[in-house]
Amino acid sequence: MKKTIRLVALLLILVLSLSSTAFAQADPNAEAIERDNQIQALLDKRAALFLEEDIEIKELNRIDKALKSLGVEFLTADEAKAQFAPKKTMDPRLAPDNSEITPQVDVPYATNVQWMSYRTSNYYSGGEYYNIQRLIASPNQYDSNLKEIGTRIITLDYNWEAGVLAVFESAAWSGIGSIPGASLFVSVYDAVSSGISGISRTTEVNVPHITYSWSQATTASFAYVRKENESDDYQWLSYISTKVVAAVGYQIPSFEYENTDGQWVVVPTVTQGSRTIYATPSGYDSIYSAVMAYRDPYSYPSRATVDYIDISGPENKEVETIWPVSPQFPAHIY
Repeated sequence: MKKTIRLVALLLILVLSLSSTAFAQADPNAEAIERDNQIQALLDKRAALFLEEDIEIKELNRIDKALKSLGVEFLTADEAKAQFAPKKTMDPRLAPDNSEITPQVDVPYATNVQWMSYRTSNYYSGGEYYNIQRLIASPNQYDSNLKEIGTRIITLDYNWEAGVLAVFESAAWSGIGSIPGASLFVSVYDAVSSGISGISRTTEVNVPHITYSWSQATTASFAYVRKENESDDYQWLSYISTKVVAAVGYQIPSFEYENTDGQWVVVPTVTQGSRTIYATPSGYDSIYSAVMAYRDPYSYPSRATVDYIDISGPENKEVETIWPVSPQFPAHIY
């Protein structure tokens, strides 16, 4: 009996081992994709830190250490410019008469931007292996066109139910349409119910105005692709993508609301809060898309960028339209 149990156990181990091997063979790029996902999650957290007035240096160091452990190299402005020369900005197959193409804007790489780079090697597609090197532009503590802030006051005209009146709504758009995950609806009830008792979604509220503050941080990715057996002299900028982390803060002054007894009650406080919007277009920093754009530069999309983010307030009043940088070349980051 014991021999039978041992035999069954050995067979199960063998089957599981063969299944794992078969899965790895079925998707030879799974490990590279998982690594990229980890890097992108860390870059989101890193960008979000620079939305705050006081940057958490300890957390920033932890994130940077984790990025380095995944193979991300932090570059100075000079190192970035040396590794990603302007002549690599466009595939020569797209140039008329195979002439060299350089950026329309060729400026020194900005020192007020954190440049990073990492590679994905041996990515298999269409019967060949490819090498993809990313140049990442991320905000740092200095001013750049990767981040911006703004404020606005919206005055309201009518009374609304707390569950209907929107403190703000958001929507983000890329070249192919709306960006999933970037749409938020925050009602007055959502904003104040945790601090004010007696209010419900159907309570009628009278809000005189709302003060808004917003900030955004953009991360830009430039993907340079070549065949695995070639040198970096043959890599070309094939795919450009951006993503945005935005924070929207709001302040609601003391307002009146009608309680269950029909009496108006004044709340002598200022309610404030914030929400974070993550606008990441479909295909952002996609290895597959970068390789496909390299293989077929004439027909495959070469961009996945955030075009704009709309923020509206109560009564459909516009709070702000955020226009993040949408670069054509690395030199457009400054």
